[in-house]
Amino acid sequence: MKDTRHKALLIIDDVLNKGAFLNEQLAIAKRDMSSSDYHLTVAIATGVVQNKLLLTNVIRKHSSLRLKKIHPMILNILMLSVYQLFFLDGVPDHAVVDEGVKLAKRYGNKGSVGFTNAVLRAIVRDKDAIVASEFYTDDLSLVDRLSIQTSHPVTWVEYFLNDHDVEFVEALLRANNQKPEVCIRVNTNKISREALAKLLATSGFKTEPTQRSAFGLRVPEAAGLFETDLFNKGYFYVQDEASMLVAEKADPPKKVLDMCAAPGGKTIATQLCYPDAQIYSGDVSKNKVERLKSNLKRMGLNSDRVFLGNGEIYNEHFKNRFDLVLLDAPCSGLGLIRRKPEIKFNRTPEDIKGLSKIQSRLLSNAAKYVRINGEILYTTCTMTTEENEAVVEAFLNDNPQFVVMPIEGAMTYKLYPHRDGTDGFSMTKLVRVR
Repeated sequence: MKDTRHKALLIIDDVLNKGAFLNEQLAIAKRDMSSSDYHLTVAIATGVVQNKLLLTNVIRKHSSLRLKKIHPMILNILMLSVYQLFFLDGVPDHAVVDEGVKLAKRYGNKGSVGFTNAVLRAIVRDKDAIVASEFYTDDLSLVDRLSIQTSHPVTWVEYFLNDHDVEFVEALLRANNQKPEVCIRVNTNKISREALAKLLATSGFKTEPTQRSAFGLRVPEAAGLFETDLFNKGYFYVQDEASMLVAEKADPPKKVLDMCAAPGGKTIATQLCYPDAQIYSGDVSKNKVERLKSNLKRMGLNSDRVFLGNGEIYNEHFKNRFDLVLLDAPCSGLGLIRRKPEIKFNRTPEDIKGLSKIQSRLLSNAAKYVRINGEILYTTCTMTTEENEAVVEAFLNDNPQFVVMPIEGAMTYKLYPHRDGTDGFSMTKLVRVR
């Protein structure tokens, strides 16, 4: 337990104070930890990052110092301890306080140790009152209450409230803090969805078929799934249901370009849906290209047309060559907060302006690669208007030879975690008519 708390503390510090990515830090930690210690580390580190604003609000009420005056590592220790006090069972309150104080001794001076002890003991005394006051949010404004309770910065709360009603936004923000299920795309070249579900069941994995995609399975408890022979032999690829749908919404193509292809989910799904199509898949870095090739190889799929290329740079060789261009554009990633909670804190609405310029440049190049009657499927793992509808509108103004083809009646097809049980996702189909 002690080593687990310390490992979680270091990960929290790397993510919140040094710009590291949570999933990458957890993957590194997994290499030298037992399964039980690793899962506890995941729970603590993820829980603290997800609930940062809620935890610091409680600390603020019991601290003699302003949060900015508290040493970052001591604040991390307090957040870790407060998270365990309120959200994890199995360890008595006094033990949580004791371990917090020991960590403070490791990273602070005598004053820091006394401060940590005093704050945690005061919070333990007030536990019932804290819960009764909804973590000191009962007398706040709507925006501040949602910000603290769901631990989203005020700027994002206000941002979503500009486009949606309160009930929708609150449900979305709360869903962002829930653990997402693992979703897999079945390799139908090797096995049917039903047969794979049976094989997984014999290995102890319960599954549920995805509702929108005919090729997916949800795995509610996936611990150990990626150590199975079924994974190593390429019987499935991890992919959210929203992303699976891209290939399924395309008209059957003969020649395809996947512009921002790594790590490979859309290329894989497209090869499986349209085995006779020639699919060219590129990305901007050698590491991404190697990862793409590795995933295709594991799935037993063609990697001969994988290439290194920057989608923002026009490629004359691709002019008018493709029936289908897949453009999964770099974006704010707000639809992935369930999986990457640090996005709430390392992205701002201001960042979207720069991203929309990149998206527009990519889309402008994609337009030059499509044949007449061909289509672009423009997708993002976010739900913002600026990165989707606004980018498409500007594109149509500059490219009157394209029209939007509705998907299930929507000009921009959107999925949301709280409503659809998927990652947040947007997709627009653009058809070249002349």
